[in-house]
Amino acid sequence: VLLPALSLRAMIRVTRSALANAASALGRLASRLGKSELALPVCARFADARSSVRESAVVAAALAGLSNPACSREKVVGLLARDREGAVRAAAARWLHAVAPEAERRAPLARCASEDPTFEVARLCRSAPRAAETSHAVTVYVVPDGSATPTARASYALRLPDGRTRHGVADRRAVVFERAAPSGELELGVPAALVEAGTR
Repeated sequence: VLLPALSLRAMIRVTRSALANAASALGRLASRLGKSELALPVCARFADARSSVRESAVVAAALAGLSNPACSREKVVGLLARDREGAVRAAAARWLHAVAPEAERRAPLARCASEDPTFEVARLCRSAPRAAETSHAVTVYVVPDGSATPTARASYALRLPDGRTRHGVADRRAVVFERAAPSGELELGVPAALVEAGTR
C-alpha cells in the first residue's frame, strides 16, 4: 500500500489538530443535545502529551457539563495548578465554573486568581465566562506572527468565545470561515504545532 508523501512532522500535526477538533466538536454536540455522556471519550485525553488536545478535551467536558471519575474534579484541579500551558489552565477554570459545585471550586479558583502568572487565566478564575446567547457567521484572515499580511495556507488556532479552539489551515485566500461562531471576541492564537514544538 502506498501512502501519500507526507513527512512524519506533517502527519503528527494532522493527528494533533484532528484530535483537538474532534474533542471540541464532541463537547459542543453533547451540550446541544443535553447528553453529557456523549463526551465521555474526551476524559481519556486530559493527560494527553499534546497541550492542544488536553485543552480541547477539558473545554469539551466543560461544555458538556461532564463530571465523573474519568473527568474528575481532582484531575481538573491538578491541571489548573500544574499544567505548563496557560490555555489548558484556562480550560480547567472553565470546567470548574461550569461543572463543580460552588463549595468545591471556590478554593482552587481563588488560588488561581491570585497566583496564576497569565493574566487571562487569572481573569477566568476570578469570574465565570458568560455564555453566548447568539451565533453568527465570521470570516477571519490569518496573519501569522512575523507577517504583515494575510498568508494563504497558513496554520491557525482560532479561539472562540465559548472556550473552544479550532485548528486548521487557511484557504488560498488566507481565510477561515466559521459558520456559527458564538457571539463575543475571537482570537487567533499560536498554532498547536508551534506551541508544542517549543515545549518538547
